[in-house]
Amino acid sequence: TVAGALVAPIGLAAFWFGPQWPLRVASVIFVIGMVISLRLPPKADSEPPERLPHPLRALRRRDGERPLGRGRPSGRLVIATLIGAAALRGLYGFLLLFLAFAIKAGDLTTDFFGRDLGAQGALGLVGGALAVGTFLATALGTRLRIHRPTALQSSGTIVVAGVAVLAALKFSLPMVALLCLVAAMMSGIAKLAVDASIQERIPERLRASSFAHSETALMLAFVAGGGLGLVPFTGLVGVTVAAVVAALVAVRGVLVAGKLRGEHLAGRPLGDEELAGRPLGDEELGAEQAARAEEPAATSFDDPAPTSPAPQRPGPPDDDGLAPPGFHIYRPSSSVGGPGGVEDTERRDPRGPVA
Repeated sequence: TVAGALVAPIGLAAFWFGPQWPLRVASVIFVIGMVISLRLPPKADSEPPERLPHPLRALRRRDGERPLGRGRPSGRLVIATLIGAAALRGLYGFLLLFLAFAIKAGDLTTDFFGRDLGAQGALGLVGGALAVGTFLATALGTRLRIHRPTALQSSGTIVVAGVAVLAALKFSLPMVALLCLVAAMMSGIAKLAVDASIQERIPERLRASSFAHSETALMLAFVAGGGLGLVPFTGLVGVTVAAVVAALVAVRGVLVAGKLRGEHLAGRPLGDEELAGRPLGDEELGAEQAARAEEPAATSFDDPAPTSPAPQRPGPPDDDGLAPPGFHIYRPSSSVGGPGGVEDTERRDPRGPVA
């Protein structure tokens, strides 16, 4: 939020040079960020060997093997919150792109409580509502104690669906701006619910990768929603589509919250002893990894299975290091540890027997 507030004046200054310059400046900023990201050390993500986070491995299946994580409450909790947050993030992207084109095309009135804002003013109002909603989500999130993430998300989706239905029934710029404000705020809070679930239900060594995967999924949802916003709907039809999608997301959120009503977060990362004591959950990942280490199965989907070394017969210790320089301890085949017999030692010199 602070970075966006700092770079906004740069975008406004670039716009003075021409409407194409903000995009050019943004491209340069993204290239710089890409270079910085590629130069990060590998351990900035997680310590090797890195494995796919357990809730996401539930979506993959080996031949002849039961899908990992299926039916496990903890895995379902993380995945359910991620899906809910992705749905709201997609709605955010749809509103941003669709309303920008709808205002420019004249499909949305620019009247704001009796005052005509014009296309630029209406676009600024909608964009400002999205920005303020994101800021409010961050401000409220610092004071939230998330213990039931699915219930929190379902409540947010119900509010968004209600405002979306009102915006479709009373199609006006103030109602659309209110929809943008509420959708952005609830999208941010839903993302915090995902972070809380990952923070508690994912082991520490996989937590960084889990956050990276969740951020990628949310960004893809945002892009998908924005792509849908490029469909040339009329203003009222587009808001109606958003209302229908929001209503479906709300129904889904209520159903998921009911199924996972027994899932609560303790508000802190659980220790190894607590994780081991939770059956059928992603928290037993450490025990699962230990069990997999004893199996001859491969650690990845492509690498061949490691073979166990052949057992070695016990033998006498290598004590040649005890002999003085130029000597070694001679152990014939009949010595202890060999085929059988009594140990017979003989010191030998390269020039001949000495003792």
